Amino acid sequence: IGPLSGGQQAMVLGDFPILSPISSAAAAYDAYRVYIDGNPAPFDVSFDPIITAGAIYVITPPGTVPGLVNVAVADAQSNEFRVLVDGYEYIGELELTDVDPGIGWIFGNEPVTLGGSFPVTTAFSSALQAADANNYYNVFFGPNQALFDVIDPVITPTEMKVLSPPSQDIGFVDVAVFDVENPAIFSRLDSAFRYYAMYITDIVPDQG
Repeated sequence: IGPLSGGQQAMVLGDFPILSPISSAAAAYDAYRVYIDGNPAPFDVSFDPIITAGAIYVITPPGTVPGLVNVAVADAQSNEFRVLVDGYEYIGELELTDVDPGIGWIFGNEPVTLGGSFPVTTAFSSALQAADANNYYNVFFGPNQALFDVIDPVITPTEMKVLSPPSQDIGFVDVAVFDVENPAIFSRLDSAFRYYAMYITDIVPDQG
């Protein structure tokens, strides 16, 4: 599973007859070609060897639409190939676009709905339940992590339901959503939520 934009390191497992492990990209292309949804996947040269008898290391190419796709490995000499049906799943791009409400009590624990694009896997159809949400996404208000609300489903492709975490300070904070498995994949809205506090400083007149 990986992002629609591609660029993810992936290991294709199987039985790949070779005389010895292959460490150079040129030699790898002379031996095998890997295709994901019909698109060529470049070899991942950060691994050495690139190809062993049981694994081929590649970088996923960009996909066209979210969903399950086939993975194919072709012998570069004979053009013989094998296909793993529905072997890889592209998920849509993570994007946070809205925080509602954009203001809350400094002590937190208030319901907040995040709007945007939150990819969920085919295995979960169209939503993630509260018990599963933490395995896929983390949400932060400034430096503080938010808990998911207990109202199921807490994550759909367009909404995420959380509880605002407590804050030590009043004022604006950024709100960010991180992919748990790939923390480099995240979306952030700057100054998207404002914490407030109520204070009583005086009463006029102070007697009566």
